[in-house]
Amino acid sequence: MVDVSNPLDFSPRLVVPAAGSVAEQLQLAFPRAHVVKTLNTVMTDPRRSRGRTTCSCAGTRRPPSPTSFGWTHRRILDLGGLSAARGVEPLVLLWISLGDSLRTADFDLAVLR
Repeated sequence: MVDVSNPLDFSPRLVVPAAGSVAEQLQLAFPRAHVVKTLNTVMTDPRRSRGRTTCSCAGTRRPPSPTSFGWTHRRILDLGGLSAARGVEPLVLLWISLGDSLRTADFDLAVLR
């Protein structure tokens, strides 16, 4: 199961689930599923980002990865287990602030090494 959600109410305010993240909450609700948190902080089509956007991925097992959606292995950052979703989900607040400042939703984030 690919979890692309962000735990927001309409203020927008982060609503942190008791399980620690939406992804972990889904895993508890569907224990036989293999939940992966990904694609929740990217909006631009990966072909338009010219290889500069980073797509994070967290989960204990990997179902079809973001490569199914056009992301190259080089641009996918494996964060490890599903508990890493606790750090990924709050990034949506930064994404909203950047969108407000830039006055567009046509941008993405990258991790440079």
